Parts: sequence; structure tokens; C-alpha cells
Amino acid sequence: MNDKAVGASGEASREMERILYEVKKIVVGQDHFLERVLVAILAQGHLLVEGVPGLAKTLTVKTLARTVRGTFRRIQFTPDLVPADLVGTRIYNQKTGEFTTSFGPVFTNLLLADEINRAPAKVQSALLEVMQEYQVTIAGESHRVPEPFLVMATQNPIETEGTYPLPEAQVDRFMMKVLVGYPSEEEEFVIVNRVTGAGAAVAAVASTDELLALQRRCRTGYVDPSLVQYAVRLVTATRKPERFGVPKVAQYLTYGASPRATIHLVEGARALAFLRGRSYVLPEDLTDIVPDVLRHRLVLCLEWTVLRRLDGLLYGDYRTLFRGFGVDLADLREYQHHDDVRHIDWNVTARLQTPYVRVYNEERELTAWFLLDLSPSVDFGSQKVKKRAVATELVAVLARAFSRHGNRIGALFYGGSVDTVIPARTGRRHVLHIVHKMLSRPELARSAATDLQQLLHSAYQVMPRRSLVFVVSDFISLPGWEKPLAQLARRHEVVAVRLYDRLEMELPDLGLVVMQDAETGDQVVVDTHDRRFRKRFAAVAERREADVRASFRKAGVDALELATDDNLTDAILRFADLRKRRSQLAAGGSLPQHLEQA
Repeated sequence: MNDKAVGASGEASREMERILYEVKKIVVGQDHFLERVLVAILAQGHLLVEGVPGLAKTLTVKTLARTVRGTFRRIQFTPDLVPADLVGTRIYNQKTGEFTTSFGPVFTNLLLADEINRAPAKVQSALLEVMQEYQVTIAGESHRVPEPFLVMATQNPIETEGTYPLPEAQVDRFMMKVLVGYPSEEEEFVIVNRVTGAGAAVAAVASTDELLALQRRCRTGYVDPSLVQYAVRLVTATRKPERFGVPKVAQYLTYGASPRATIHLVEGARALAFLRGRSYVLPEDLTDIVPDVLRHRLVLCLEWTVLRRLDGLLYGDYRTLFRGFGVDLADLREYQHHDDVRHIDWNVTARLQTPYVRVYNEERELTAWFLLDLSPSVDFGSQKVKKRAVATELVAVLARAFSRHGNRIGALFYGGSVDTVIPARTGRRHVLHIVHKMLSRPELARSAATDLQQLLHSAYQVMPRRSLVFVVSDFISLPGWEKPLAQLARRHEVVAVRLYDRLEMELPDLGLVVMQDAETGDQVVVDTHDRRFRKRFAAVAERREADVRASFRKAGVDALELATDDNLTDAILRFADLRKRRSQLAAGGSLPQHLEQA
């Protein structure tokens, strides 16, 4: 590498540092986000940003436009937008008798598409041409947008009601997807001081022409062919993971990344190296950019075999296994065993001197809630699989099975207290959000004894409408949860999912063993070689099991028991089959003998 090239790259890096310095006068923190914005500008790409409101996304782009003397436009996407609101239209002038072209807000240098998923697909598609071709077509005429041109679209992850998910084809046109998080306490302290104090002045340290020159200079950066080959192999591995020694990954991927991902990996790495003062790309430049380039391009898969088999049981006929709860009266019939007494029509019963129940038309949609006990005892497992892993897989399968048919899914997380409530929404991304929350939640080293009453009481307050509720727990809790469970079952259809490990039922002969309470941390040394001790342990466990099952029956809830070594598919299907047989029995059929004991 000659000295002239090194000097030019160093000068360009210092110019980008001056731009970043001016932006940092206004924006506090968000270093990763700011760096990715500059990478997207240098690489002539576009950015998809996901984060909650109030994290300076708009302020960042607006300030950047001021530092480079560029124009800035912001579009608030709403359901009533039309494509002409973005690209422009032809307007008839009555005085001249001619049509004139009125350009839309996309004719700018930096465009912020705020909450892009609020607008319908035809409006989202209006951005496709301008993002890819840097031009728009109005009444058959093509018009170039100003250069440089950057689209930064934002999505709000906490509100999905009334939104239109971006098509995969459009998502792929964004170079990177960046997740913006909350600032630290120190950063937030500085933010408050800057906003409430005298505003800082931002100087224009570059021009759009100089920025275009930086883009052209960035494209001259050297990328070794071995790094290009690495990028190709990395993207190919998302399509055919079995060729690269990770066959198990294939079951979690529906589609891999497109060739556009490979191009953006190389372009992004070159721009990142340029920002770091180099005219050549190092391997770490490429690996640093990988998560942001691939995050939105992998179509994850929860379509396991159990989902297809569950469809026949959960949604085979219109009268479903897990039903919606209608309000339209369909018919009256005589009371039968297992009918819900709350549906008895007392006026008809009094007139005919025979109990009659109301039959309602069932709604096609339902809301399912998962009450998740993630206390320390759920992090136990004698094999490689812990109870929490079983709970996560169960939630992923059931939530995806319901969301595939447009049903809404919500969740409450308990870990010593109810600390997380995820509102009920629908869609594959929402299911992945719940699963991600479960997987990324750290294990609690120690906490107070589990009290499921808190979780059940909170659920009763959070869910005003009748819903399908799955209480997922090992039910190792302080006493007193039985009454709140029965109260919850009177308003909702409740299924208790009890997690357990075989080692909690019967101890093997291991000699002297130190046993520790997973929640309090108390320890005790026991002699598992003592046969009488093992018998007492098994007897206590059996009594506890009998008490828990009796509580379920008293509360009127169905129970699904899952061991850490169970086959999840078979367990769910057995339970679904049992519910189906019971619903047939309620309609006047008979329950097979092998299911009577279940």
C-alpha cells in the first residue's frame, strides 16, 4: 500500500471524525448506531432501525443533514398514506392549462421513514424504486433524487396493533438493520442536562459534494479476494448449513440470505475500514458488520413437524380444540354432563323444568396467554435439558401454532415477581420476540421462595377478556396458589403445564450428595445410599404430585405434564388428543377406556 493512498484514507477518516464530532454535540451515546449510519452513507446503502420511541433516531439523521449541508425530510407513515404522498404527483394548473410536477418528500438527501410498518404495502412499495434506482417515476417520467441519498426507516417493536409487516423483498433492500437500545444512566444524565440547558450549535463541516467524493474514495478501498470468499461462504451457510458442519441449524431457517447480503457485507466492511482510517479491509471489519447485515435477511422457521400435526387437531374443523369464545347465541339444548354450568339458561330451565344450556357461535380468533414461571427452580435439569428449555420450546411451538391462524399471543414473566408483561399481539415476529425474551433472560442465582399467587393475581388483572391461558411452571411454590388458579379458571380457559425432572421424583444411589435449594441456596448433605431415605424421598414426592394434581382437578383446569426427557411433540399431541376426546364426550360421545385414567 503506497504512502499516498494511506495519507488519503487518513485524511478522509479525519473528515468523517469531524462530522461525527458535530453530531455528538447533540446526540449522546448510541455509538454503534452512529457508526452504522456513517457506514450506510459511505457504502450508499439504506438503514432499517428498530427501537422504542425517544432514542434520538430522528435527531441523529436531522443533525447529520445539518453537518453536511444536506436536506432532510421526515415522513410519518400512517395507514391513510398513498404513494403520491411520498413520490409526488402531477397537478393541473387552471391558469396555464398545463400539468406541473409536484415532487414528494423523497427528493432529499436524508429521508427518515418513521414507523414504516404503519403504512399499507402499496405505500411501502413506493419506496422500492427510489431505494434501488435512486429515481421515481411520475406520469411516465423518471426523476432522479438528489445525491447523496439515504433512507433510514424506523420500526417500533412494542406496538404491532394496526401495522403492516414489511415484505421480505423490501426488507432485503435495506443494507443493515440496527437495534437501538436504551442509554446508560450516565448517558441519560447528560441527555437531560443538554436538553434542559442551552442548546449546542452544530457547525456544517462538509458539503454534499465532499460527501460524494468520500463515497467515491471509499469504493477504491482494497478487499482481499480471500475476504470476499469468506463473505460468500458465510452467506451460503445460511442457505445450506449442512454443507458447513451445522446441519441442526437448518430446522430453524426457512430461507437464507440473498446475494445482496454478500454485496452489502463487502461494501459495509470497506466503509467500516474507511471510517477506521484504513484503505484496506481486515477480517474484523467484516465480522463486525455481519450481525447488522444478516439480522433481517434470515427467515427463521418455527414450522416444526408438530405444528403441521397440531393443525389437524387444533384447527381441523371450524369447531376447534382450543376455541374462541363467542357472544352470539346459536342454540339451546338440554344440559349434559361436563357442560359449563355458567351457560345454563335459567329462564328456559324454569319454564321447561329441565336444565337447558346456551350454545354460542364460536369466534374464529382467540387470545392465548403464557404465564411463565422462570424462578431458579425452573433452571434445574438432571440431564442436558433444563426445565426452562422445555418451557421455551413449548411456548415457541404453541405460540407459533396459534399465531399462524391470526390469533394473538401474550406473556407474563415471573422471577421472584412479575417483572415483564408482553402485550397480546399476532405474527411470527412477535412469537420470536417472546422466545428471544425467554432465551436471553439470565438465570437467577438466588431469590425468595416462589409464590405463584403473585403471577396468577397479576394475570387476572392484565387479562380482562376471556382467553386461553397456559400456566407454565414446576408448581414448586409457597402454598395458597390453588384458590387464585380456580378464580382464574372461572374467567378463562386454563391449562396448567407442569414441568418436572425425573430426579425430582426418585433419587438414584449416588452415596453422599450435597443438595442445594435452587431458590434460597440452603444446602444439606444426604446419604442417597440409604435405601430408607430414598423411599422417604419418593413418598414425599409422590404426595406432592398427588396434591398438585388434586389442586388442578379442584380448580377445573386441564394439566399437561412435561418431563425434561419427554418428546415434546408426542406429549403435546397426546394432550391435544385427550382434549378432543373430552370435547366429544361433552357433546354426547364416550371416552375411550385408555383415556379415562389420564
